[in-house]
Amino acid sequence: MKFVMSLELNLLAKMLIGFFFVYYGFSNCLQRKIIIDIMRQKKIPCASWVFYLGVITQTICGMLIMLNQFLDISASILIIFDIAAVFIFHRFWTFEGEIRRLNQIIFVSNLSVVIGALILVADSNPLLFIIGLIS
Repeated sequence: MKFVMSLELNLLAKMLIGFFFVYYGFSNCLQRKIIIDIMRQKKIPCASWVFYLGVITQTICGMLIMLNQFLDISASILIIFDIAAVFIFHRFWTFEGEIRRLNQIIFVSNLSVVIGALILVADSNPLLFIIGLIS
């Protein structure tokens, strides 16, 4: 049995996934000094440039998803972006106590959004998605 998503549900999913990235793009800007310092501690080269590139990427791609434009490209970019970000910043297995639990929650919630973005890619371009799974 094939699940067919209603137009309203499809639009809501795109709005929520896009909003997630737009919201955290702006939120990260408010915390840029802290985030850039953490990136430098983690020896990420050109931390400031990488930070701003990341913020611009997540904000623009999130907006494009909300506007239903370039959906497969935007969602694909954000999938890669988000997986990289959680493995750089939220490696919960390296922490102890409450900070471990907080990072575990962030890690899992980010990967849940990745699943939503994967569904958007599969829905917008099934052939691209299948070829990606095969290769």
